[in-house]
Amino acid sequence: MEPAGCMIYGFNQNSAEQVKAAFELAVDREVIIISASAMEEKTVSDVLDAGPRDLFEEKDQGFLMFLGFDQEMVQSAMKAFPDGLSRPIFCGLTENNSTWTIAFLLEHLIEEKTHWEKKKS
Repeated sequence: MEPAGCMIYGFNQNSAEQVKAAFELAVDREVIIISASAMEEKTVSDVLDAGPRDLFEEKDQGFLMFLGFDQEMVQSAMKAFPDGLSRPIFCGLTENNSTWTIAFLLEHLIEEKTHWEKKKS
């Protein structure tokens, strides 16, 4: 069975490990965590090409990008997101966002989140 992956930004190491453990239980497979911490000027593709690293930094707003998850796995993982952790903005890898810098992706996700929250209220 192929492992799944998550690129994360804004998580400390302990939180990243909690997410990994919860997701592995939820989707019944290995989940590889790729940290985008301190790589704000790199593109999503650059971060993915670099692979897993041991640098994790907690931020006010983070994101979690699903990699190799089908829709059912995404739903299971989102339901299993650990209580007590600040919920990130969830997203998936696209042809467009693969060329964006981490900083631009985060800015875009925050704008999108704000737009939908305003639309709800």
